[in-house]
Amino acid sequence: MKSKSLLAMLLVPLSWHWANAQQVPTFTKITQGVLPNDHLESRFGVWGDYDNDGRLDVLVTGPANQWRLYHNDGNALFSAVTTGPMSQRSQGMWGAWGDPDNDGDLDFLAGRTWSSSESPAMYWNDGQGNFVRQPVGASWTSNHIPLRGVVGAWGDFDRDGFPDALLGAGFSFLTGTITNELLHNNGDGTFAVVTNSVLNIENDQIQYVCTVDYDSDGDLDLVPVRVDQPLPTQFYRNDGYGGFTEATPEPILSEVGYRLTAAWADFDNDGDLDVIFAGYQAESERFYVNNGDGTFSPRAGQPDRFESDASYGSFAGGVVAWGDFDNDGYQDLWVMDAVRKWLWRNLGNGNFEEVDCGSPLTDPGDQSACWVDFNNDGYLDLFVANRGATGNNLYLNNGNTNHWLEVKLRGMVSDRLAVGAKIFATATIGGQVMRQLRVITASDADQTLVAHFGLGDATNVDNLRIEWPIGTVQELTNVVANQILTVTEQQAGAINAPSLAVSKSAGGALQLTATGQTNLRYVFEASTNLAQWTKIAVRTNLTGTVDYTPAASSAPAKFYRVLVP
Repeated sequence: MKSKSLLAMLLVPLSWHWANAQQVPTFTKITQGVLPNDHLESRFGVWGDYDNDGRLDVLVTGPANQWRLYHNDGNALFSAVTTGPMSQRSQGMWGAWGDPDNDGDLDFLAGRTWSSSESPAMYWNDGQGNFVRQPVGASWTSNHIPLRGVVGAWGDFDRDGFPDALLGAGFSFLTGTITNELLHNNGDGTFAVVTNSVLNIENDQIQYVCTVDYDSDGDLDLVPVRVDQPLPTQFYRNDGYGGFTEATPEPILSEVGYRLTAAWADFDNDGDLDVIFAGYQAESERFYVNNGDGTFSPRAGQPDRFESDASYGSFAGGVVAWGDFDNDGYQDLWVMDAVRKWLWRNLGNGNFEEVDCGSPLTDPGDQSACWVDFNNDGYLDLFVANRGATGNNLYLNNGNTNHWLEVKLRGMVSDRLAVGAKIFATATIGGQVMRQLRVITASDADQTLVAHFGLGDATNVDNLRIEWPIGTVQELTNVVANQILTVTEQQAGAINAPSLAVSKSAGGALQLTATGQTNLRYVFEASTNLAQWTKIAVRTNLTGTVDYTPAASSAPAKFYRVLVP
C-alpha cells in the first residue's frame, strides 16, 4: 500500500444486527490537566493535529478572550498554548482547521465575534506548529473586498485542487450590512470574493455551514443553517464548477423552524448521507433519510423528536453528533440540549435505543459535543464544551473487543486535506457484508479530518474505496484492522514519468510544457529552495502535452516540477 508519484523536475440498508455488538463501552471522565479545568466560556471544540505529531489537538473557541489552543501531550493530558498569536484569545466563536496553501500543515480560519467589528483572521502554520495571524480583510482578497464573516467552512467547490472557503454572516449584534462571502482560492495565498454567488445575501444569519455532497454527484454542495429565522433550511446545489443554485428538496422546502445546527451521516449504511436538523423549537427538529437521488423523506420513529419526556419542552439549543462509539459498524447519535442529554445507540435495523452511559448524561454541559479518538486507541471518545465554572468535559471510551480502522488522507491532485472525500469500507461483520461511508469535513458545523470505522468482529477491510474530491478513485484491498492508515492520493494507470520543458513567449512570460500520458491530472509545483514545494496548478493532459504559465515571481531563483500522482 505504499504510494508513489511519477516526477519530472526542471531546475527553473441492512435489517440484521450483529449480536456480539451488544458489548456497550463505558466511559471514564478525564479530570486531570488544564483542558477539563479551564473555566472559560467555551462554545466549540475544533480538533486537528496542528503540529503533525500524530495526536489530535483541540482549539476551544468562545467569545472574545475566551478561546484557547490545547496541545495533546499524550496519556490523556493536554497543555495550554501560552505563546504566539494562538494564545491571545482575541478571536471569535467559530472557526475551522484547513490547509488552503496545501503545504501539509493545518492553518485555522477564525470568524469574528458577534459584537466585534474586527475582521476574521487566518492563522498560518509555519510547519513547526507556530502561527502567524493575518486579518482576512481587503488586502487578503485579490478583488479587495472587506470581509466580516462570523462562521466558516472549507471545500474545493470548483475541484481545481485548492480549497475554497465560505464565510457566513452569522448572528450579529452589529449594525450595518454583513454579507455571506464565497471565497475562491487563487492558489497564491489570496482569495477572490465571488461577487455573483447566490449565497451573497445581506444580513443572512447563517449559523453553521455544512459542506456536503447531498445529491451524490461528486461535488460539494452547501447547506447553511440559519438561526433566529423561521425559514426552511435551503440547499444549494453545486453545478460542478463552483456555481450554486438554490435547490431545496421537498419535504424540507415546506417545513420551517428556528434551526440551530445539522448533523450528516450515513446512519443506515446505504451509501448516501442522511441528516438531522435541531434547533430551539420542537418544530425545528427533523430527521430526514436520503433517498439516494437528492430527495429526502422524513424518518418515523425514535429519535424523530429527541425529547423522551414531553415535560422537558422544546429542544433549547439542540446539539447532535454522530459517531460509532461501540465499533459495531453503525453510527450512533449523541443528543443534548440545555436540560438533558441522550445517547441513542444504532441497532442496525433502522431503530435506535437509549443507552445509559453514566456521567456523560448527568454532568453539566450544553454548548457543543463531538466524537473524537484523542488517544489513538480506535475508540471514539466524547468531548463536550461547557460554559463557565464547571469546565469542559472529556470522556475516555473504555472500548470493547470490536475492531476498527481509522483513515487519514493526503491529497496530491486534490487539496492536501482532501476535504469532501468519501471513504467506503466494505467488511464482513457478523457473517454479513457491510459497506460504510465516511466523509472528510472541515467546517464550523463538523470537523472530521480522520475517518473512523467500527468493524465489529472483522479483522480486515475487504475493500477500501476512496473517492477523492477532484474525481480520482482509489481502491485498496485486504486492509488490516486496528490501525491508523494514511493513504496518499494516486491515479490508476499512471505508469510513465512525464517530461517538463520551458519556453518564453514573445512578451517574456515563462511557459511550462509537460509531456506524458493522456487523461491523467498533472500537478505543477514551484520552489525557491528545492526543499519546500508548493502546488501552483492542476491540469488534465488530454492530448499528450499540457501547458501552464506560472505567475511572474520576484524570487532570485525559482524551480518548477510536474508530478503525476
